[in-house]
Amino acid sequence: MKPRTIQSLLDIQEYSLERMEYYAEPISLEAYESIRSLQLITERLVGIIGEAMYRVQRSEPGLVDELPEARKVMGIRNHLARGYDALSNEAVWLAATAGVPELDLNVVKLLERAAELPSA
Repeated sequence: MKPRTIQSLLDIQEYSLERMEYYAEPISLEAYESIRSLQLITERLVGIIGEAMYRVQRSEPGLVDELPEARKVMGIRNHLARGYDALSNEAVWLAATAGVPELDLNVVKLLERAAELPSA
């Protein structure tokens, strides 16, 4: 695995863990929608994670196939980056509460696998 790919995966892991601090306890969509600052923080973190995933895709396209939730998170990032009005709070909330945690679990597996490979 290329060093820049590993760094992007580490970025995903770092921001996933940071995001998890805000969801230490499960939060309902209604609660999420009532806290504007949480929405903004979540949008920013999901955007960063999505951008890091794009970098992984550019560096090693085959890895995205091993991360089924990656395309969903990248799609949300795409909407956020372009300011699409059609993006709902629910879509961001679902990405943050379901997509990102699943992505993080699979990123950990990829990083563990990369650590087992001999250095180039």
